[in-house]
Amino acid sequence: MSGADSVPSARAAHGMAALDGRRLAVFGGRDPLHRTNDLYIYDAGALRVGIPLSVVHYSSVLAFFLLFSLIFSVFYYLNTILSFLHFTLTNILFILYFLSGLDRKIHYISV
Repeated sequence: MSGADSVPSARAAHGMAALDGRRLAVFGGRDPLHRTNDLYIYDAGALRVGIPLSVVHYSSVLAFFLLFSLIFSVFYYLNTILSFLHFTLTNILFILYFLSGLDRKIHYISV
């Protein structure tokens, strides 16, 4: 099946959608031997089938989004941990400041 005049194999359980007034898209489905993962565009005005497009790019797109979500999750949780540590260390320093009595040694000048 190659070239602009190739025809999709006979199949079941495929998806079909009207793209505009004269073109139909046929995607995937099953033929008697295996599942198909291809896309054909049928142009009813020209009475021809477009070049089949392989949809193997889905795996690379899926891998990209999985990697992106993993990186985002790592940064999100890292940010959460760092925020917690910042909050905790700030509170510890604040408590130590008051326990040391430094707040009583500072002389405030009233204007």
